[in-house]
Amino acid sequence: MKTQHCLFIIICLLMYSCKKISPDAPDFSQNSKKVEKERSFISIPIELPVKLIEDKINENFKGLVYDDDSYTKPTADDIKIKVWIKERIQLRATNEIIQYTIPLKIWGQGRWKACDFCPELEKQTAFDVDVYLKTEIKVLKNYKINSTTLSDGFTWKSTPKISFGPFNISIAGIVEKAISEQLSFITKEIDYNINRQADLSNQINDIWMLTQEPYLIDEESNTWMNIEPLAFYLSPITSVRDKILININFESIIDTQYGGRPKPKTPKKLPELQYTERKSEDFTVNITSSLSFYDAGVLAGMSVKGMELNYKNKKIFIKDIEIFGKGDLAYIRVAFEGNAKGQIYLFGKPKFDSQTNIFYFENLDYDIKSRNLLIKTANWLANDLIRKKLSEQLRFSFEEEIVAMRKGISEMLKEYKHEDLFILRGNLKAFQVNDIIVAEDRFDILLYADGNAKVELTNLGF
Repeated sequence: MKTQHCLFIIICLLMYSCKKISPDAPDFSQNSKKVEKERSFISIPIELPVKLIEDKINENFKGLVYDDDSYTKPTADDIKIKVWIKERIQLRATNEIIQYTIPLKIWGQGRWKACDFCPELEKQTAFDVDVYLKTEIKVLKNYKINSTTLSDGFTWKSTPKISFGPFNISIAGIVEKAISEQLSFITKEIDYNINRQADLSNQINDIWMLTQEPYLIDEESNTWMNIEPLAFYLSPITSVRDKILININFESIIDTQYGGRPKPKTPKKLPELQYTERKSEDFTVNITSSLSFYDAGVLAGMSVKGMELNYKNKKIFIKDIEIFGKGDLAYIRVAFEGNAKGQIYLFGKPKFDSQTNIFYFENLDYDIKSRNLLIKTANWLANDLIRKKLSEQLRFSFEEEIVAMRKGISEMLKEYKHEDLFILRGNLKAFQVNDIIVAEDRFDILLYADGNAKVELTNLGF
């Protein structure tokens, strides 16, 4: 049996229970209890390998990047220059800064005349230079990526000059101007591609809206999950070795509802991104699973109607069950017939032992009006026949279901691959039922899970 379904059935099975025995119903007008739902915090560090960005940069920038094949254009300088990206562009990251090393090969050819009537000489040369860039990345409050790329200087591997015999003509100024022009183009292209293609606003908004749609998690029990997102947080971007770490924190309230798809609510708009210093791989998930008193009574009736209870030569049969709540107690109206006929009320506090995974009613007992009436009209029932029987029977183990669910979640967290975009890895530390609370018109089952997880991007997706 699926765990969620079991939880509901177990709650319902709590409710078992003649001369005409009909005490006045307890006053349930004060049963309203506001339950503050626990918030869930999910911190997921996203690991972005620098190599992914490096691969993308090298796809876009390679080969010949500058070609001046004229002595007179764009200016009459008697120099021709060609610039190639010689080798793979290398990247490294330091917190929010990405640094680039671009190895360039430069070919230059010059012409020179010693005098008006002297012959024209042409010479060519080749030399290497390493160019440096740096990009600062920020995520804005509107979830857009803002990158600012600037030149960070260069290093000559050999002197940029052309020799005509004893004369050397320095072309450093011309080459530096050409490189600067290309760097201006390259930095703008880098920022354009990052800012346009790595915009998180649409993706985050899609996730925000999608999480607010009810999700069917168990067809058998018609159980739906609701997620109420509250906020997105971002920790400062950091770098470790060859990876950029982007830590996203998601705050929400999670609950489940039994008995049909919840009514749609007006979706909340995506709020501004908030910033936090919190850096963690841990997640803490609190799930409130709700079962209305009416649905609990219906399921309990399906399970226990007709149950027979014997005392010496007398017997009664459970005819009907109804469930209410008052304060932190659950009340059970048990209607029966047989050698005695009527109805009584029992009450107890719903409990869950997270160590043994057993659900039970603590101190299940008759309410005082029911006990007094039993003594007066059916003393043989007042010997605790119904109470003892229910106290013995209403202990249910969830060990198998809890272990199975924990195992399933743990297996998924070991390594979950989503297409070729990312890999999720994590560890589940705790998974348990923390408490069962009697709320306004329902039982709230409080489930708790914690652990850690991280996402490694395997593709930039653009």
